Amino acid sequence: MSSSNFYIPESAMAIMAHPDDIEFSCAGTLARWARAGTRVCYCLCTSGDVGISKPGVS
Repeated sequence: MSSSNFYIPESAMAIMAHPDDIEFSCAGTLARWARAGTRVCYCLCTSGDVGISKPGVS
């Protein structure tokens, strides 16, 4: 698809459960839109209470 017929929205919001979900699913599209002037927002819907604990890392 050429750049001339690639849809560029005014704004976009990615709503995902985990921080890396956006990177694995749609980060390329969001980056392209952001470079073209789209206002891009990420909404992460997780409490952060599960994951890997690394003592001594803040």
